[in-house]
Amino acid sequence: MKLTKTPVFKTLLMMALPMSWGIFSVIGFNLADTYFIGNIGKTELAAISLTFPVVTFFASMALGVATAGSSIISRALGRKDYELVRRLTSDTLIFALLLVVIFVFIGLCTMEPVFRLLGADDKLMPIIKDYMSIWYPGMVFVALPMAGNGAIRAQGDTKTASIIMMVAAITNVILDPILIFGLGPIPSMGIKGAAWATVIARAFTMIASIGVLHFKYRMLDFRFPKASEAISSWKKILFIGIPAAGANIITPLALSLSTAIVARMGQESIAAFGVVSRIESFALIFILAVSSSMGPIVGQNFGAQKIDRIKKALNSSIMIALVWSAFMAFALSNFGSYLMPLFNEDPEVVSLGALYFQIVPISFGFLGMRLIACSSFNAMGKPFSSTLLVIFNMVVLYLPLVFLGSKFYGMKGVFYAGAVSNLIAGIVGFYFIRSAIRLHDVS
Repeated sequence: MKLTKTPVFKTLLMMALPMSWGIFSVIGFNLADTYFIGNIGKTELAAISLTFPVVTFFASMALGVATAGSSIISRALGRKDYELVRRLTSDTLIFALLLVVIFVFIGLCTMEPVFRLLGADDKLMPIIKDYMSIWYPGMVFVALPMAGNGAIRAQGDTKTASIIMMVAAITNVILDPILIFGLGPIPSMGIKGAAWATVIARAFTMIASIGVLHFKYRMLDFRFPKASEAISSWKKILFIGIPAAGANIITPLALSLSTAIVARMGQESIAAFGVVSRIESFALIFILAVSSSMGPIVGQNFGAQKIDRIKKALNSSIMIALVWSAFMAFALSNFGSYLMPLFNEDPEVVSLGALYFQIVPISFGFLGMRLIACSSFNAMGKPFSSTLLVIFNMVVLYLPLVFLGSKFYGMKGVFYAGAVSNLIAGIVGFYFIRSAIRLHDVS
């Protein structure tokens, strides 16, 4: 898609809508794993829960590489430097592969001490080893398609990338019960079956994404790269990838710490916090899709030096985020309490959920403003501005406000902490991204 020529608002919607389904499928992918593993037993579910920090850390690193690749590729596309596009795409995939090799080696060699440190006992450790001994080598099927889909999105093609993710999610849902519990001649593999289902589904995404890059977009260069070319590409990837990965790690880490604070307030509080977090993840899908779609639009137009189009995209995306926020605030404040019993019927849990729906959803639009600013900064090759904005939101604002709010106002204070931090970070993010765009417009 020629993101430097097509109507901005229409293009943004055309990219965000299929992206929403892709994000939905990723969330569904994780929920399906949790559901089927939970049916094996609570011991297996506890073991898998302990793998989440390691899986999240690696996924954050891989997503950092994908973000970096998408940024530099989209800017090269904007400049119409198609030879460089092929070189950058190929070097991004090679870099992702090298990253996997390093992580697989480290992961397999440090499995025992790492998971002991995370709290695994003698009962959980064998289950974790069964799962991770398959998952670690399968990381190649996580990192390469992430980088590949990032390059596809750089073209403005969110539809193909989303279809790949959706087919992978459906494949995983089909394979999970078959490989975990067995079917016909296929034996029951338990936790190993869950790992194999994930690896097979992810393998499809790798084959599909690389196939699309080569056959549809001709974005791969199979010539053996010169050392100077590869190093130049990898420097660009690291410049954006390291801070982007750091930003990806900060948010789940801050949420884990806030969960620990809430846990001190009782089982009902932590149950309500967990339920509303799940509902929130679905409510934010469209805003996440809009912010993700901004990356290729800003990147291509920044490469083409079409700053006016970036301004239009920024204004359009923020308007969409605010309208969606108003819609979700109305829907959840009026009907959200009916969703709570689907997860937990305890009256206090339902009551706390209803309180959350009255406070937090109205701030989703401002969270969207911060996400849009971060995506735009990365696309413009300014990753440290994006990371600083995440630190400001989650570390400077959110965590201290959660601590103080919980101490003086209980769960109501926790919910207001989320809303206020979203509000302030969104306004600050909008101010700084607008200033950065104006600076380039003047120059």
